[in-house]
Amino acid sequence: MSYKLYTHKDAICYTPYAQVQAVFGYPREITNITIHWWGLPEWKQTTAGVVSFFCDGNPSTSAHEVISAGEVYILVDHMNAAWANGNSKGNAQSISLECNPRMSREDFETVAERVADVWKLHERVIPLTEHRDWFSTMCCGTWKKANITARALEYYNSKTGKANVVAQVAKKITEEKKGTPMADALSEAASSFLPGAAGVRNAGHNYVALQNISAQTQQIKDAITPGVPSVKFEGDLYKLVRQLHEESRRTNELLTQLVNHQKEG
Repeated sequence: MSYKLYTHKDAICYTPYAQVQAVFGYPREITNITIHWWGLPEWKQTTAGVVSFFCDGNPSTSAHEVISAGEVYILVDHMNAAWANGNSKGNAQSISLECNPRMSREDFETVAERVADVWKLHERVIPLTEHRDWFSTMCCGTWKKANITARALEYYNSKTGKANVVAQVAKKITEEKKGTPMADALSEAASSFLPGAAGVRNAGHNYVALQNISAQTQQIKDAITPGVPSVKFEGDLYKLVRQLHEESRRTNELLTQLVNHQKEG
């Protein structure tokens, strides 16, 4: 990664995983990453000041992470809910990122790379939302989820090696043989695997199909995952198998004790 990751600060306000359903009426299932900015650019707030506000003062809000050029502060574990979105479902099911409102090129690149790393951490591409999608607000200003997603996908593909091979090959051939029927066909095929871009193009039909398959596959993976400490809990199916195994082990131990006791008697 090209940014520094800080984990030594903790936000004061958050809802623990086990209480999310009771507090917000929704389970803690991460369905999106919500983009925020931490105020108007002319306020000239600093990263350190924002982190201090969430961690040292008397706030009524929080965010999972605060991001600026070259630095990322994790203030709330992803498994817990931050108080960020002014919406019960948004709080319960989002990872909230507070971004520098100046949105310099360095700010943008750090946010995009961090989004890619969050996808990698959670082993799936998680859709982006903007704070204004949850609540009537100016936030997140000039930050656009479509632009961040497009750049984050480039980072993600580079980090994971999951760039679509068909699209890569088609791009190479069309660049070399522009204007031929084969190139046109391959260009159309390549476009079918591309994500959408706001105001530019709709997502290709093959991209949409793969996203649907990916979502269904992720549901299966979530059910059988052993979990990752401070990130996600074990899946329902994995938990059931583990509990059955533990119950079987306890039963065997009890039977062994009974047999031994009978032998001794």
